[in-house]
Amino acid sequence: MKMIFSSVIQARRLLLFVLLFAVNLLSGFVAIGCDSADYTVVKSAKSPDGSLSALLVQRRGHGPLSSDVYYVIMTDNQHEMPNLSKATHDKPILVATHGQDLGVQWSGTNAMSIICASCGMRPIDIMEKKGSLGSVSITYLGFPNGTATP
Repeated sequence: MKMIFSSVIQARRLLLFVLLFAVNLLSGFVAIGCDSADYTVVKSAKSPDGSLSALLVQRRGHGPLSSDVYYVIMTDNQHEMPNLSKATHDKPILVATHGQDLGVQWSGTNAMSIICASCGMRPIDIMEKKGSLGSVSITYLGFPNGTATP
Protein backbone atom coordinates (compact mmCIF):
# COMPACT_ATOMS: atom_id res chain seq x y z
CA MET A 1 0.00 0.00 0.00
CA LYS A 2 2.80 2.39 0.94
CA MET A 3 4.59 1.63 -2.35
CA ILE A 4 1.47 2.37 -4.45
CA PHE A 5 0.91 5.63 -2.57
CA SER A 6 4.53 6.66 -3.17
CA SER A 7 4.36 5.91 -6.91
CA VAL A 8 1.12 7.92 -7.24
CA ILE A 9 2.80 10.91 -5.61
CA GLN A 10 5.82 10.55 -7.91
CA ALA A 11 3.55 10.32 -10.94
CA ARG A 12 1.70 13.46 -9.87
CA ARG A 13 4.97 15.32 -9.31
CA LEU A 14 6.20 14.28 -12.73
CA LEU A 15 2.92 15.36 -14.33
CA LEU A 16 3.06 18.71 -12.50
CA PHE A 17 6.67 19.22 -13.63
CA VAL A 18 5.80 18.44 -17.26
CA LEU A 19 2.78 20.76 -17.18
CA LEU A 20 4.75 23.63 -15.63
CA PHE A 21 7.56 23.12 -18.15
CA ALA A 22 5.07 23.14 -21.04
CA VAL A 23 3.33 26.28 -19.76
CA ASN A 24 6.66 28.03 -19.31
CA LEU A 25 7.80 27.04 -22.79
CA LEU A 26 4.48 28.09 -24.33
CA SER A 27 4.49 31.45 -22.55
CA GLY A 28 7.96 32.11 -23.95
CA PHE A 29 6.72 31.48 -27.49
CA VAL A 30 3.66 33.67 -26.90
CA ALA A 31 5.79 36.51 -25.52
CA ILE A 32 8.11 36.34 -28.50
CA GLY A 33 5.27 36.16 -31.03
CA CYS A 34 2.88 38.55 -29.34
CA ASP A 35 3.99 41.63 -31.14
CA SER A 36 5.88 40.77 -34.27
CA ALA A 37 4.69 44.01 -35.84
CA ASP A 38 6.86 46.82 -37.18
CA TYR A 39 6.59 50.29 -35.65
CA THR A 40 7.45 53.39 -37.68
CA VAL A 41 7.25 57.09 -36.87
CA VAL A 42 5.17 58.57 -39.68
CA LYS A 43 5.08 62.19 -38.49
CA SER A 44 6.42 64.14 -35.57
CA ALA A 45 6.11 67.63 -34.14
CA LYS A 46 8.18 69.25 -31.37
CA SER A 47 6.55 71.44 -28.73
CA PRO A 48 7.44 75.16 -28.94
CA ASP A 49 9.88 74.87 -26.04
CA GLY A 50 11.41 71.71 -27.56
CA SER A 51 10.86 69.58 -24.46
CA LEU A 52 8.22 67.24 -25.91
CA SER A 53 7.45 65.64 -29.24
CA ALA A 54 4.16 64.31 -30.54
CA LEU A 55 4.63 61.26 -32.74
CA LEU A 56 2.24 59.58 -35.16
CA VAL A 57 3.34 55.94 -35.09
CA GLN A 58 2.23 53.24 -37.51
CA ARG A 59 2.02 49.67 -36.29
CA ARG A 60 2.17 47.38 -39.29
CA GLY A 61 0.99 43.88 -38.45
CA HIS A 62 2.11 40.91 -40.47
CA GLY A 63 -0.94 38.73 -39.95
CA PRO A 64 -3.40 38.17 -42.79
CA LEU A 65 -6.30 39.71 -40.87
CA SER A 66 -4.49 42.53 -39.09
CA SER A 67 -4.96 46.16 -40.06
CA ASP A 68 -2.37 48.83 -39.56
CA VAL A 69 -2.98 50.73 -36.34
CA TYR A 70 -1.91 54.33 -35.80
CA TYR A 71 -0.99 55.79 -32.44
CA VAL A 72 -0.31 59.33 -31.36
CA ILE A 73 2.12 59.32 -28.46
CA MET A 74 4.11 61.97 -26.64
CA THR A 75 7.81 61.64 -25.86
CA ASP A 76 10.17 63.58 -23.65
CA ASN A 77 12.97 65.03 -25.79
CA GLN A 78 15.34 65.11 -22.80
CA HIS A 79 15.77 61.32 -23.07
CA GLU A 80 16.48 58.97 -25.93
CA MET A 81 13.70 57.73 -28.22
CA PRO A 82 11.50 55.24 -26.37
CA ASN A 83 10.76 51.71 -27.50
CA LEU A 84 7.83 52.37 -29.85
CA SER A 85 6.11 49.07 -29.11
CA LYS A 86 6.10 49.80 -25.39
CA ALA A 87 5.25 53.50 -25.72
CA THR A 88 2.25 52.89 -27.97
CA HIS A 89 0.78 50.43 -25.51
CA ASP A 90 1.63 52.28 -22.29
CA LYS A 91 0.38 55.84 -22.89
CA PRO A 92 -1.31 56.37 -26.23
CA ILE A 93 -3.19 59.61 -26.76
CA LEU A 94 -5.03 58.32 -29.83
CA VAL A 95 -5.37 54.80 -31.20
CA ALA A 96 -7.05 54.37 -34.60
CA THR A 97 -7.05 52.42 -37.82
CA HIS A 98 -6.83 54.31 -41.13
CA GLY A 99 -4.85 57.09 -39.49
CA GLN A 100 -2.19 57.51 -42.15
CA ASP A 101 -3.40 61.03 -43.05
CA LEU A 102 -3.57 62.39 -39.50
CA GLY A 103 -1.51 65.41 -38.55
CA VAL A 104 -0.06 66.58 -35.24
CA GLN A 105 0.82 70.15 -34.34
CA TRP A 106 1.47 72.23 -31.25
CA SER A 107 -0.39 75.46 -30.57
CA GLY A 108 1.48 76.18 -27.33
CA THR A 109 3.76 74.53 -24.81
CA ASN A 110 0.80 72.77 -23.18
CA ALA A 111 -1.60 72.52 -26.14
CA MET A 112 -1.47 70.07 -29.01
CA SER A 113 -3.87 69.37 -31.88
CA ILE A 114 -4.47 66.16 -33.77
CA ILE A 115 -5.86 66.97 -37.20
CA CYS A 116 -8.02 64.88 -39.48
CA ALA A 117 -8.39 67.12 -42.53
CA SER A 118 -10.33 64.91 -44.96
CA CYS A 119 -8.47 61.92 -43.55
CA GLY A 120 -11.30 59.50 -44.35
CA MET A 121 -11.69 58.16 -40.83
CA ARG A 122 -15.00 56.78 -39.66
CA PRO A 123 -16.16 56.69 -36.03
CA ILE A 124 -15.50 52.94 -35.90
CA ASP A 125 -11.82 53.53 -36.72
CA ILE A 126 -11.12 55.24 -33.40
CA MET A 127 -10.35 52.90 -30.53
CA GLU A 128 -9.01 55.33 -27.93
CA LYS A 129 -8.98 59.11 -27.68
CA LYS A 130 -7.70 61.15 -24.72
CA GLY A 131 -8.34 64.82 -24.00
CA SER A 132 -5.08 65.40 -22.15
CA LEU A 133 -1.84 63.80 -21.10
CA GLY A 134 -0.19 65.28 -18.06
CA SER A 135 -0.34 69.06 -18.40
CA VAL A 136 -0.86 68.95 -22.19
CA SER A 137 -4.41 69.42 -23.46
CA ILE A 138 -5.30 67.76 -26.75
CA THR A 139 -7.75 69.15 -29.30
CA TYR A 140 -9.16 67.04 -32.13
CA LEU A 141 -9.81 68.98 -35.33
CA GLY A 142 -11.83 67.70 -38.30
CA PHE A 143 -12.68 64.31 -36.81
CA PRO A 144 -15.91 62.73 -38.01
CA ASN A 145 -19.12 63.18 -36.04
CA GLY A 146 -19.91 60.31 -33.75
CA THR A 147 -16.40 59.67 -32.53
CA ALA A 148 -16.02 59.38 -28.80
CA THR A 149 -15.23 62.65 -27.10
CA PRO A 150 -12.28 62.53 -24.75
